[in-house]
Amino acid sequence: MLRKKSWLVYLVVLFMVVFGSLSMSVVASAEPASTLVVKGYYDRIEDILTVLSIDYHAIYLTELASYDLKDITELYINCGSGSSLETIDIVKTYVEAGGNLFVSDLSYPYIEPWGLKFSPIGNTGNVTAKIEDPGLRGFLEDRDEINIRYDLSGWAIITDKGPATTLLSGNVQTIQNSPLAVMFKAGKGNVVFTTFHNIAGQEMQTKTVEYFAWRPVSATTAQDVVKGLGLDPEKIKSFSANTLIGAKNTGVSVSGIPQGTSGIYIFAITNTIMKPQESSGMNAFNKACNVSLFKPNGSLYKTIDMNGDVVAINVPAAENSDGNWTFKVNSYSGYDDNSMVLAISYIGEVSGGDDDDCKKILELLGCNTGAGFMSLVVLAVMTLSMYRKKN
Repeated sequence: MLRKKSWLVYLVVLFMVVFGSLSMSVVASAEPASTLVVKGYYDRIEDILTVLSIDYHAIYLTELASYDLKDITELYINCGSGSSLETIDIVKTYVEAGGNLFVSDLSYPYIEPWGLKFSPIGNTGNVTAKIEDPGLRGFLEDRDEINIRYDLSGWAIITDKGPATTLLSGNVQTIQNSPLAVMFKAGKGNVVFTTFHNIAGQEMQTKTVEYFAWRPVSATTAQDVVKGLGLDPEKIKSFSANTLIGAKNTGVSVSGIPQGTSGIYIFAITNTIMKPQESSGMNAFNKACNVSLFKPNGSLYKTIDMNGDVVAINVPAAENSDGNWTFKVNSYSGYDDNSMVLAISYIGEVSGGDDDDCKKILELLGCNTGAGFMSLVVLAVMTLSMYRKKN
């Protein structure tokens, strides 16, 4: 009787794994992201999050001091939300412990603790913005410039970007190449700041804000991908996101690892849909993707048929170089066209040495692959047959 019970328990666990594999993934949780929005007077990032189907909870500044942020992975602070020394310290602690922060315009006091400086003297009008971020360039279908509309005067000009990387730049009043949007790492977390708002009727500007709105979410997902590989998220050098169809049309790029340093370039297809209003649907039983990695000089480094949702390519120290490394999708099936894909550059090596070992690790952790699912089904049938023979 004990033996029968143990077999039954084994079968139950096995079938839980089999059917659970339909929803398991190292790159996207079945649970919605824990996202918090602090409301403001001059901007409504929550409207963008609603369009993107990102679940969130919205509060006023007066509630922030008593709000428990331990389960919040993304925090958005609108322009004109207000601030205090207490809330600024709370946000700084949250980010440096691993949180991901998005701030716009006059809420800049929340990012001043990291050395950035501002002057709220911006004039109304249009600014031609140069796209510095390769991920945004790909997301906007290889545009080099977009028009940014500043509908209110007194917006925050960045006078010193401190440790930040410029994502967008433009000529503002007497300042040449002034940063208009920046990103930087702070402790274990990430920060995105935009000098502009989401403005109705400005299509490219709205798409740009959508892309930046995804940055905190993609930062969380990139950290999850790296953790799933057994790696340290703090060694991520850079990451960027695009839709899967965008990665096929224009690619998705990340900053390279300097020559003389070993690095890993990771490509991940997630379950997150970046443009839910244009979703094409998924087929979990027929997933396939062929992707190529290109060096900064445009030459092909490697082409891979992915066996799962994630592939990691080790690049030896002697072969690494500065500049943008680009993943380009050649073909795919079974995935939604608007699935979020991530490119990640990482300082270090995958234990085991190559991407095949990495695929095996990821499959064990629950990547959604048709072949992996069918293997589990076959194993389940064989186990059931053995059980029947014994009984």
